Amino acid sequence: MKRTTLRQRGLALLLVLVMALGLAPTALAADTCPKCGSSDLSKWEIIREPNCHEDGARRRICNSCKTSIYEDLEKDPKNHDAICTDNGDGETHTATCPYHKNYANVREKHTFVDGICTKCRAVDYSAVKISLPKDLKVYVAVGDEEATLSLGEVSLTLGNADVTDDYDISYNWYYGSKSVGTGETFTLSSRDTEEEDDFTYVCFVMATPKNSLTTKPINASCTVTVMVRELITAGAAVNTEDMYLDLDDDNSRTPTSVADQIYDAANELSSKKPSYVVFEEAPKTKVGELKSKTDTQYTFSSKDKNYVGDLRFEAGKEPGAYVVNFTVYDERGDAFPGVLTITVEQSLGDIDVLYATTKGETVDLENASFEDFWADTYAKGELTWVRFTTLPSSSQGALYTGYSSALRPGSRVKEDDTFYAYADRSSQTLLEEVTFVPGKNFTGYVSIPFEAYGENNKGSRTYLNGSLCIFVSDGEVNKVKVTASSADGVSLSGDDFLEIYQDATDSKSENFYIQLLSVPASGDLYLNYSASKRGTKLTAANIAEYPLYYSSKRGDLIDDVTYIPGSAISDTVRYAAYDSKGTLLYVGDILFTRGSLSLSYTAPAAGVSFTSRDFEKLLGEVDRDTYLTFSQPADGTLYFSKTGTASGGTRVTEKDKFYLGNDVYSVNNLLFVPRTGQTGTVTVYFTVHGKGGAELSGQVKITVQAASYTKTFSDVKRSDWFYTYVMDLAQAGVVNGMTATTYGPNGEVKYGEALKMIMLATGYSEQAPTGKHWASGYLSRALSDGLLTKSVDLERKIDRYAIAEIAARAMRLPKPSATKSPFADMAMDHASAPYVLALYEAGIVEGSNRNDGALVYYGVNSIRRSEIAAIIWRINNYSSKS
Repeated sequence: MKRTTLRQRGLALLLVLVMALGLAPTALAADTCPKCGSSDLSKWEIIREPNCHEDGARRRICNSCKTSIYEDLEKDPKNHDAICTDNGDGETHTATCPYHKNYANVREKHTFVDGICTKCRAVDYSAVKISLPKDLKVYVAVGDEEATLSLGEVSLTLGNADVTDDYDISYNWYYGSKSVGTGETFTLSSRDTEEEDDFTYVCFVMATPKNSLTTKPINASCTVTVMVRELITAGAAVNTEDMYLDLDDDNSRTPTSVADQIYDAANELSSKKPSYVVFEEAPKTKVGELKSKTDTQYTFSSKDKNYVGDLRFEAGKEPGAYVVNFTVYDERGDAFPGVLTITVEQSLGDIDVLYATTKGETVDLENASFEDFWADTYAKGELTWVRFTTLPSSSQGALYTGYSSALRPGSRVKEDDTFYAYADRSSQTLLEEVTFVPGKNFTGYVSIPFEAYGENNKGSRTYLNGSLCIFVSDGEVNKVKVTASSADGVSLSGDDFLEIYQDATDSKSENFYIQLLSVPASGDLYLNYSASKRGTKLTAANIAEYPLYYSSKRGDLIDDVTYIPGSAISDTVRYAAYDSKGTLLYVGDILFTRGSLSLSYTAPAAGVSFTSRDFEKLLGEVDRDTYLTFSQPADGTLYFSKTGTASGGTRVTEKDKFYLGNDVYSVNNLLFVPRTGQTGTVTVYFTVHGKGGAELSGQVKITVQAASYTKTFSDVKRSDWFYTYVMDLAQAGVVNGMTATTYGPNGEVKYGEALKMIMLATGYSEQAPTGKHWASGYLSRALSDGLLTKSVDLERKIDRYAIAEIAARAMRLPKPSATKSPFADMAMDHASAPYVLALYEAGIVEGSNRNDGALVYYGVNSIRRSEIAAIIWRINNYSSKS
């Protein structure tokens, strides 16, 4: 990209340079050059007008030594630096000076220069002229049921400036005295193209200024003669970045050259060999120009001087359809008429920063968008500031800083104002403080060139030129949602795109196509995918070669594309929508998601806790900001509980957000408790909320087992908080009572008891004694498997730290992710801390709250049989789902 001049980067830098060279103000005012003394000086040139709050400056050049001489101009209190708003009456605007309260809502006359007001950028509509093509002759192929008429290029000019975008243009089509249609294009009846014939239509064009209340519309008309013939049709496509296309060239949009298309079509129609082709007068338009000469015979031999393949089409700067008629003659002299259509598409290659909005809706710029632009060239560099070098016209809209509403718009951005990625001083304005406000009736795209300044990969300061593009659609551009319910994938639906296209453009047309701008990061897209073949995989390298049409013979259809889901729950791909002329209409998003998800649990009467790990396995790759919401089941209750019990838990609502991992609001802290006596399957519905608004539905199916305990303890009652834990474990044979009828909930746990309970809960079988003690077999196995590092006294009371070490090893838990201890009484460097934290992150232990609110673990304390029952129950539940 080219670097701009010092003048474009601002006068301030020049003035600083002048002062640095020691040019005193007295010398600047002299009539001789301060450097060489020559009096041969140019006239003064105003380079900045003085206004009510800033000095101005002027400059002259020494014709002898080319030295620039500067002079300050004092502030002009009468020249207010006002924010001006066009009144729409064609004559005045309203000015308000933010620096002088007594100069507010002042009505001023426009100051037109080249038809544009220098203060509010209003257009002098009275000087605008409309330009229509000459009376047209249009060939239409016999049997063409999709034939449409168009005037092609209609433009409005003000001097040398094109002001077409400042007008709303309407079209009315007449056949004889009867009105037959409205709109930029008119579709012929299929009856009109059944056989060769001629028809004459007249199109009346009316252009109405968008931002004027008083100026009369401009009217014009054009006669269109339609000639239905057996035609040769040829076509090609280029984009506005391409400089030219020779007629013997092919490209990704034109797999067969125009020269070959014309020859092959004529060869099929004629019994003789095609000899040459003659083109009618080739129009010169903004879309482009075919460099052919009228009545010249262009042959099909590449050895001849006038070879048709050497003809060149030079693309213009505007998108659209370029149409030229021709006639092919064979060796016998028979003539075959034809039409060549070259579609010039709006290129997205010159768009560096892209935003999209709807009619009347503002756009707030973001620092990150421009930083990404800088990083594309200088990945290790840093953006400093941005200046917008050319501002949009008043009909397109305006840039403001400090915008809050139409009544409080803030300050209007001027050319070369500086906006920073990061502000070092309060006087520096950030990029994110800039807002684009579209014109009241404007739709389309606005291109705003900018200059960026910062550091490159080596830390040197440099510049880049870029283009900010803002698309303003007539209606809201909703996302296209594509859900793959299975690994086999799903085909895209052209009707989904059609609905959004018609809503966004307020059109009933079906003649449009889309161009993918990216491909899914997770998952794949294929053209012509089937059970027997995968077809063509669309990649970032080849998507530009495949425009996707809603309904056309020109290429692949949107319906031909299949999405195969990846591991991520969702992915977003951006696309551009074009009309049949190649005009870029808007930019939209396709949201790809996987199908409905399902997870199963088995729950005892006490309920079951959910775990993040189960959902992570189900969802695959997810963004860390992904969260889930849950609905209450019809039978039972879903609680948010840190203790793994309903006591102290809160009932979950559909507004509550739960995250994966070990966040406070984690899925790990969800507990389902069935209603009393409930058995069978209960369904809990959930929704996954991913990046970019992606949503994915799912369900947790919970099989509730009947609570029928064959064993009972006289000291364990239904009202006890530990009832379910003890009875479930006793029923499973994990724990025994102190006697045949008592459990001993307040008894302190010994090493032998803890080893047995932990090992049975984590999947070990019962261990036969290897010594005199009943638990000696568990000790031997624990030592051999590394659950213990040394032998212990099986009758000694076990503390909570030892419980954590044995349980974490037996469960084979991963290393904890915590970098700070949640427990006030346990430092991170404690030998048992990794094991305690692993259990804590798995939801097995939770600690206790002291009177001062601090969370403590009490690691050196012994543990009661009621307390260890809760831990063993969670271990058992955790292991059964692993």
